[in-house]
Formats: sequence, C-alpha cells, structure tokens
Amino acid sequence: MAILALALWLRVVRLDYQPLWWDEGYSVWFAHQPLADMVRLTAEDIHPPLYYALLGGWSQLLGLAPAALRLFSVAAGVLAVALAYSTGRFLGGRPAGLLAAFLLAINPFHIFYAQEVRMYALVVVWALLGTGMAARWLGVRLEQPPGVTGTSLGTRWPARYLVGYVVALALALYTQYYAAFLAAGLALAGLWILWQQRAPWRAVGAWVGAQGMIALLVLPWLLYATPRLVSYVSQKIIADSDRPLGLIAYLARHLSAFGAGHLEGPLAPWWFIGLLGLVPLAWAWIRLARQPDPGAIDTVGFLLITLATVLGLGWLVNLSFPFFPVRGERLLLLGLPVYVLLLSVSVVAAQPRLTPGRPALAPVALLVFAGLAALSLAAYYVVPRYQGEDYRPLIGQVNQWGRPQDTVFAVFPWQVGYFWSYGDPSGPQPVLSPEPAWGPAVAEALEDALARGHVWFPEHLALGGFLERAVEGHLGQRAHLLANRWYSPSTRLTGWAAPGPAGAAAGSPGTPLEFANGLRLVDATVDPTDLAATNEAVLFTLGWENASSAPGRRVSLRLADADGRTWASQDFTPFTAAGPDLLGLVIPSGTPPGTYQLWVSTRVGEEGQPLEVLGPDGQVQGTEGWLGEVSISAPARPPSPATLALAQPLEARLDEVAQLLGFSATSGTLAPGDDLEVSLFWRALAGLPGAGDWSVFLQLLDAHGEVAAAWEGPPVTWHPTGTWQPGELVRSQHTLRLPATLADGRYQLITGLFDPATNARLAVEPGRPRQAEDFVPLRPVQVVGRKHVMAAPQPQVPLEA
Repeated sequence: MAILALALWLRVVRLDYQPLWWDEGYSVWFAHQPLADMVRLTAEDIHPPLYYALLGGWSQLLGLAPAALRLFSVAAGVLAVALAYSTGRFLGGRPAGLLAAFLLAINPFHIFYAQEVRMYALVVVWALLGTGMAARWLGVRLEQPPGVTGTSLGTRWPARYLVGYVVALALALYTQYYAAFLAAGLALAGLWILWQQRAPWRAVGAWVGAQGMIALLVLPWLLYATPRLVSYVSQKIIADSDRPLGLIAYLARHLSAFGAGHLEGPLAPWWFIGLLGLVPLAWAWIRLARQPDPGAIDTVGFLLITLATVLGLGWLVNLSFPFFPVRGERLLLLGLPVYVLLLSVSVVAAQPRLTPGRPALAPVALLVFAGLAALSLAAYYVVPRYQGEDYRPLIGQVNQWGRPQDTVFAVFPWQVGYFWSYGDPSGPQPVLSPEPAWGPAVAEALEDALARGHVWFPEHLALGGFLERAVEGHLGQRAHLLANRWYSPSTRLTGWAAPGPAGAAAGSPGTPLEFANGLRLVDATVDPTDLAATNEAVLFTLGWENASSAPGRRVSLRLADADGRTWASQDFTPFTAAGPDLLGLVIPSGTPPGTYQLWVSTRVGEEGQPLEVLGPDGQVQGTEGWLGEVSISAPARPPSPATLALAQPLEARLDEVAQLLGFSATSGTLAPGDDLEVSLFWRALAGLPGAGDWSVFLQLLDAHGEVAAAWEGPPVTWHPTGTWQPGELVRSQHTLRLPATLADGRYQLITGLFDPATNARLAVEPGRPRQAEDFVPLRPVQVVGRKHVMAAPQPQVPLEA
C-alpha cells in the first residue's frame, strides 16, 4: 500500500504543469467523436480504437479538462504497479513482487506516460496482465509449489489463465499495434518453457491454439483497417523522413529509457546514463551462472526471450518503416514491465547465492534505480516541454475575446482537441476544416462561420502553412482583421469579423489626418458607434494615400476614456498593401458603460518608430489622431467571466455587495516613484443596487502591516456602484503611485470596498485567508530603489563654476 501511495503521488504531482501536445490533442479529438465516427477515423490512424473508446467514456464522467483526461492514465499507471507486484510475487515470491512494484512506481519512463493523454499507460496494464496469465498457465516461477506434478491440462495448465492471457493480449492489440511484438515474445517464450518442461503435445497445442485465438479476435479489425493503415503509414514515413537506427543504437536508447526515462533539459545529452540500470542485472546473471538453478533459468529465460523479441521485432520494423520521432522509445513502453520483472526476479534469484560478506544485490538495485529516478524526475517536473506548441496563452486569448456565436476555424484535429480541453464551453467552439487543401468547401465553411460571428484562426505554420495562407488571403479580402498575434515562431492567431450592412458605417469626423512623412489618412469609417461590452467589435475601414512613404507600416487603434486612460488597444500589420485597411477593435467584457474616444497611430521601421500627426497649420499635434467616439452600454445578459482579462483569478466575496473575480497589475520589481497600475474585475451581487456608492481602496502594507502607500476613490467615476445591476461585470482601473521616499523591501498589495461616508469597509466572506476580514490580499510587490552614483566624475575639462 505504501508503494501504491508513492506511485499515485508521483503520477499526480504537477499533473497539469505541461501543456497538451499534438498527440494528446488527437486523443481528445478521437475520444470526443461519436463511437462509429471514432472507429472510422482511427482506422486511418497509427493506433487502434480501444483506448479512445475508454477515454471517451471516462470524459463523459469527468469532462475534457486536461487534468481530468490525464487521470485516466494515472489510474492505469497505479493499476500497473499493483499488477507488477502480483506478477512479480508469482514469479519470484513476495520480495520479487515488492521490488518490481517499487521499481515501476518510481520509473520515470512509466511516470512520463502515466501523465499523458495517450494509450501507452493502458497498454502496460494489458502487458502485465498477459505476462502474468502466461506465467501462471505455464507454471513459470523460481520455486515450484508442491502438488503441481500432474499432467492434466486442467491441473497442470489451468484453462482460466489461458483464457485470461488471450483476452489480455487481444485488448493490448486493440490498444496499440506494437503489442504484436509482446504477443510474439510471449508465444516464443511459452514454447521454450513447454519444451523445457517436456510438456505433452496437447499442452503445446493449447498454447499454439491460444495464439491463433488472439489472431482471430483481432482479425476483423485488421481486415477493416489495414488498407487505410498502410496508406497512412506510407505517407507518414515519407513526411517524417526518419532514418532507421542501427541495432546497437536502438537497443541502447530503449534500455536507457527503461532505466531513466526521457532525460530533459540539460540532462538530454546524457541520455545513456540510463544504461546503468543494466549493472545490477548483469551482476545477478553472473551470480546465477556460477550456481545454475532450473527454476531460475526457466523464469529468467521466459522473461528474457519475451523482452528480446519485443526489442528485436521493434528494430526489424524500424529498418523497413523507420518511425522514430522525438521520444520515440514510447512505442515500446509495453516492454518496460517485462524489463522490470526480469530485473526483480534476477536479483531475488541471485540473492541466496551471494557469498557471505558481499553486498546484497537488492539494495544495490534499489540505490541505482532510485538515483536514476531522482535525477530524471528532478528535471521532468520542472523543465517545460512543447514550448513552441503551448496553446494555452492562445486559447486563453480566444476565450477572452470570443463570443458564443464565434467560431474557431482549425486546420488540424489536434487543434480542435486543444480547444475542447482548454476552451470555454460557453465561448467560441472549434470547427475542423472540411478539407486539408483550399477549395470551395473550405471557402463555404469560412463564409458560414463569418455569417454567425467572428472567426478565430489558430495558424500552425511549421508545415508550410499552405492552407493557412490561402485562408488568410480569402479572409483578408472580405473581412476586418481583429487580431494578428504571434505566440511562437510557428504559431499565430488571427481574428476576423464580417463587415456590417452596406451604408451602416459612419464617416470619421477626425479625417483626413496628415502624418509627418507624407502618409495621409484620407477617409475612415466606423461601424458600429453604439455597442455593448460583450466582446463586440468596432470595425474600421481606413483609406490611405502615399502608403509607400511608410514601409513596414503598422497601425494601432485605441479606445480611451475622457481622461485618456486606455480600455482597449490593438496593433496591426495590415495584410494587404493595396486598398483600404479593414481592421477591428474588440471592446472587452467588463468595459464600463459610457462614451469613449477612438484614436489611431502608425509606426514604421523595425523599431516601430511612431509617426507624428500634423495639424492644419503643419504643427505637430502628437503621435495619435482622433477618429471619433463610440457609446458603450452594459449588456442585457452578462457574458462569461472567462472573457475577462484576468492575470490572477480570485473568488473574493465582499458581503452581499460584490465579488472580486480577479485582477491584473504591473509585474516585476518597482522603484520609488513608479506607478503601480491595477485593474480589478468585479461582479455585482444582489445586495449592491440601492445600497449606496462604494469606493475602492488600494494599499501597500509593509512587513509590520503598516500602510506604506495608498489610493482610494470610486471604482469608475462615471459609473457609480449604485447603478450596477446584479450579475454585471465591471472592470475598474487604478494607479497607485509609489512614494519617492518608499524604502526598499517587500510589500503586500491589498484592496477592498468601503463606504466613503463612514469609512466602514465591507467584510470579506469567511473562508478567505484570514490575514484580515476587511480586505483582499492581491500580490506581493518588491520595491528596489534606484542606484545612486556617489563617486565624483572625472571630466575631461574640469571647471569650478
């Protein structure tokens, strides 16, 4: 039980730290399809359907969140540790069972895939079941119990174990095709054991018949899937262009992975240290060779033949179908339990043969593998993987900007899987492109999506981006660009909105605008000028003259209140050099109702130098030109809190008045005199309307709890809290200037609401951290003063003026 508890803890710690990667996205995609569609789709994939079917059922219970999906692999991983104990105990007694369970519990290779939304942890369960059932039917163990000398098939070779073996191997083959290597290994090992036992022909026939039964159980699927699978594999081999590995390299990489897993980060070049796991195994075999024992020879030989067949067949397939991606050793994870059992049984079998005074083998094995596990896991839990493919920031942006009627247009199924896992169920939903190449069907799907709402397009450009470029060209000619943001060198998000009804756009009263280098904004239209704060977009059509005078031109749009504070902004690199710029600015959820000003600016050059705006008299008026104003109203139905730009979510309830959902604040170290910008995101509760107008306070507390800096005032001056409606989402923006005399140190930023007439603060709902009952702690703030230069300068020409 202690080993199982350790196994569970190692597999759930930091379960959600790493992002989903492509293969996991495919798992979500397959598992969330109707069963008939999933079977059809997996026939064209590199893995059979059983795992996806089971994962689909699991997701019906726990949902599609990444951690919930990964718990399925966690459960399979812990079950495998229990089966390792059961099988090891049968093969070599309780010490071998405990050793096998412990080695598998701490094995980094197994932990890695017990935290992934893939089938590898599940196939290990079937591998252990099949190996254990085969060993029990064959009677393979270090010491034969009394009373097993009969030759009846029902007593010497119990039929129930043979049935269990057939079922386990069939399930393995419906989970991963490479399980055929394990089936071949166990079949050969079983024949060798039967030959060693001088078993009667009927026992040999039963064993061979079991292999035929496994083949018959899998045959229907193979007949259905093989034509599609061959085509898929042939294309994948060409696309991946992997080279076959030599025998030594192939064995070394897999045996090293069995010992230490995938070494991450700075340890990656030292992948071969996992081969140290062979040291206790070789030592045990040397001891066994000096004093051979029939039971040990049979048991070790059974496991060794199985493991050698798995590795050998894997290498032979690699010669004709070279498929060895990054971390490609995972395809033979099903051989890991045989490796662990072989090591455990060998150590236990060799233990009584040690010379008195010599060190015991079991502690040596534990020390070697515990050291390898500690080294590997230290990097595994902290080194980020798939950084270029981490879609969490991108999906978070779509959740924030999107609306229920919007569409996420995906080119790859794994992108759909990502959005199903990380997306907001009440926000934009993903739709897969109907074709992998541009054509009428893709164009029609885009037009349908634009007719419903905005289109958010995650572009994966590492594979050439041929369809992505065609989609961009199509949308760039007929839709307004809402976003054009890079998240990695190969990943970009664009957003698009269809133009409004013809004639609905209002001309900008601020045009024409003259810029210092000759660039001229001759006309601009804005549509609409009245909208709600529900991620609706203001659409701009900007017509330019002398655009060639501003190479590399970028355009910035900004929404500001009467005091000039920014409430929304967006920078664009226009997609088309000719014709007007079709752009859009999303009005974020939580923007308080009111009248706002629209501003435009342009930047040129690699460093983004802003162009100055000239007035009618040719004088510089700044770097922004005024385009007009828009009126923003509160939505009739509050949007989802997922649409708020929260850097840090909270669940602070202030009496029955308001709920503080989260905040965003200036990050990093600040200096005395700096401005600490804070945005607070509120939800009005039922007790707020008619309860008077409340004010916000922001304070910095020093180490003694004393106030070192403070600001207070209405959340939104033109939208007092007494007018907020129940459920309304409101963002308030505040500036806390740090005093110039503020001492260096670490401070705590707090906030809350109070009655300006009585200075009485609203109580924070019980259940919050109890530092105090009338404020909400936000985050620590580190203040470091500017360095002062006290050394006298050494001027080239001294003066005494």
